[in-house]
Amino acid sequence: MLTKMPVRRLIRRFRKGNEGTAAIEFALILPVFLLLLFGTIEIAMVMFTLSLAEGGLREAARFGVTGQEVDPDARQAKILEIITDHTHGLIDVTDANVQVTVYADFTGDDNGPGTPGAGSANDVVFYRLNYEWEYLTPIFAVFTGLGDSLPMTATIAVRNEPYSDE
Repeated sequence: MLTKMPVRRLIRRFRKGNEGTAAIEFALILPVFLLLLFGTIEIAMVMFTLSLAEGGLREAARFGVTGQEVDPDARQAKILEIITDHTHGLIDVTDANVQVTVYADFTGDDNGPGTPGAGSANDVVFYRLNYEWEYLTPIFAVFTGLGDSLPMTATIAVRNEPYSDE
């Protein structure tokens, strides 16, 4: 009985004492807080990058609609340059899949695969940007269940202006 007495006192003293509870509470809450903080930053970066991609694609489509550049290769290069300028380095167009495709009408893929290129006067052109966003925080990939990257897509359909083919 004598050996149990110090243990009981120690347990009683431990239950009554409150030194260090703030540190324990902080240690329990900190991982959850950091996960929420980094998750919020990650989602904000994805939304910001997608917004920039859509804006860059819109500006590229505005350039393509005018037919200012007649040479198809130079036109495609200018479209990629516009997208690069508007995404401020968050999207590397060499890693992205940028498609510029001509269709018969605005139904797009419903009527066949389309013709690659920015088209000519009065053509319907679809501009698509597909990009795999690499997560900033690897733990976020576990919660999304989508693998190591998040697919991002932006699409714009326009009709080219009735510019002269001269």
